Amino acid sequence: MNARQWIIRVLCILLLCSAPGLSHRSDRAVFSAEDLRRLELQIHQYVNKERSLNQKPALKWNDALAAEARRHAGYLAGESSLSHIDHSGGDVGARLDQAKIGWRRCGENLYEGNIGDPAVEAVRLWLKSSGHHRNMMDAQYNETGVGAAARENGMIVIAQDFITTLQ
Repeated sequence: MNARQWIIRVLCILLLCSAPGLSHRSDRAVFSAEDLRRLELQIHQYVNKERSLNQKPALKWNDALAAEARRHAGYLAGESSLSHIDHSGGDVGARLDQAKIGWRRCGENLYEGNIGDPAVEAVRLWLKSSGHHRNMMDAQYNETGVGAAARENGMIVIAQDFITTLQ
């Protein structure tokens, strides 16, 4: 990364940290459906900003994919677990097939936390993880959907699904 890219990344992180959104929540925070939808859209925006910094095309929002990611995040929140596999043994590909979402390639990033702004924290941690980073920057993925859910203890669970659409 050259100096210009580094400066742009730092400025984007500062901008993201100061952007209006979800403030720090306590362990017993209550999140409304509106809070969770805003969080999902913020993650989509932040991931696309990171992709832009890395000369990758923006991911198009897919409502059906977001609904499936939201369903899986809700399942994980209810189960108090964090897994790419659901109770039926289905991974992300199986879940997308069951939801009748056409895809050629797929991937998924998961996050669980309750410190700071969950959108910023999720993207920050994904950037530090090679597998999550790879999903975020994969130029073959062209659509995404993000789902968020809250556990009773205030912990946020986020699922971001990525697909390469059938062409």
